[in-house]
Amino acid sequence: MSDFFDLARHGTRRAVVNDMGESFSYKDVNEMCGRLREFIGPGKKKLVMVLAKNDIGTLIGYLAALQSNNAVLLTDADLNDEILDNLIYIYRPDFVWRPQKNNKLAAFRFMEYELFEYAWYNDLIIHPSLSVLLSTSGRVGWPKMVRLTGEGVKADACTTASYLNLTETDRTATTLPIYYSYGLSVINGSLKAGATLLLTGLSVVRDEFWRFFKREEGTSLSGVPYTYEVYKAIGFLNMELPSLCSMIQVGGRLDRQTALEFAAHARKKIFNFFTMYGAAEATAHMSYLYPEYNIKKAGSIGKAIPGGKLWLTDKAGKTITEPYTEGELFYRGVNVMMGYAQGNQDLAKGDELGGILRTGDIAYFDGDGFFYLVGRKDNNQKEFNLEYKRERDI
Repeated sequence: MSDFFDLARHGTRRAVVNDMGESFSYKDVNEMCGRLREFIGPGKKKLVMVLAKNDIGTLIGYLAALQSNNAVLLTDADLNDEILDNLIYIYRPDFVWRPQKNNKLAAFRFMEYELFEYAWYNDLIIHPSLSVLLSTSGRVGWPKMVRLTGEGVKADACTTASYLNLTETDRTATTLPIYYSYGLSVINGSLKAGATLLLTGLSVVRDEFWRFFKREEGTSLSGVPYTYEVYKAIGFLNMELPSLCSMIQVGGRLDRQTALEFAAHARKKIFNFFTMYGAAEATAHMSYLYPEYNIKKAGSIGKAIPGGKLWLTDKAGKTITEPYTEGELFYRGVNVMMGYAQGNQDLAKGDELGGILRTGDIAYFDGDGFFYLVGRKDNNQKEFNLEYKRERDI
């Protein structure tokens, strides 16, 4: 991962602007990461737990861990102490990077964060391919994590930057938490393109968010389906955002009516509206619907991302070849996780899935090969777990 996050190649180009007006070039961010790398170091692969917020301190912790070829576990900095202590005990990280609480035991302090080093009785063994641990689509703070490879993270970022046509001129706002696969994907794609990240933890329901977005002439917004409900509720469709070039919907399927409303609005205001489908188990993305189809194929999750493949199987496990026939949705791609982890004993495991993800979603494809979700195999709605954020922000 050190080669992928070689930020120095972008020089003095602006990498990050936060909602306090602070600006950091790619050179600045790389040098700040270097200070933390000195402490966590290369050598034997280590696990760095980052208690994450959408701020520069978290970004430095995440990047420094990967630049030094270690593994990083991202989780919410606002977890209560009991849940956090449980995660630390179960995963036994070598380091924890967290917002400062002025603890005298901290080994290193920088950018309002502090680093704690842990010495456990048994050495932690981490598979060479493991780079990132993220919460599943279940609750943040639960022990169950997806094990993502460096190659998968790279592939997701490169593919996203490519089909979204991200360039150095883009200014992408962080509307989702960095410890969610979709929020992290936005950051990875922006850095891959050499674009500017508008880094904020402000909710989109706050006027301060929109003042920040307008002041910095933001070009891109994203969100899971629930975010689009919020956009509608706060009057987004009546806002004037002249710098906006694209909106991206990620996660589960967006309902057809909402998809149509935003597609029509995008045409009226002349910006691109992408709808996508994915999961943490696939490093965020599995399919996308290109803007030219977002009215004609409204409600569709589109087709597989470049380099990936989607297909359906019937109850007997046979591949479905006839359009409009419902079956279970499968995905294949380099971005598929290695498997799940539920504790430090799982970090040594290799790839258990062979690049194939059984999504658990029921779908069909039409005569043009566009896929549509119709439900879950277990008849339960897949959660993307932003309920805590709903209560906190609204």
